[in-house]
Amino acid sequence: QLDELVEGSAGSDLSGAELDAARTGGIVGAVIGFLIFGVLWVVLAVFLRKGANWARIVLTVLAVLGLALGVLGLLTGSQPATLLILGLVTMALYVALLVFMWRKESTAYLTAPTGY
Repeated sequence: QLDELVEGSAGSDLSGAELDAARTGGIVGAVIGFLIFGVLWVVLAVFLRKGANWARIVLTVLAVLGLALGVLGLLTGSQPATLLILGLVTMALYVALLVFMWRKESTAYLTAPTGY
């Protein structure tokens, strides 16, 4: 499936070595991107747990952007089945995150006065 993505993106004019380099670069780039965004989400979750309402706003923006990009990805219909399933699961997690972050109980927790 990865070969299909690389060949589809790069075209068929590449040699075997160039396809290997593109595949390796894609994997390394994806891993670095996932690590950066993973750390960002964890940091925001920690601040949210500490009662920072701004973290809820940032997470909301990121989740809505993720949902929008997920819908666009579904509309293109050009991804392999594995990526399609991963995208659907991710979109479901975004929806769950939004629902739980904006429940009445969450709002009360995040807007409660601090005990200076």
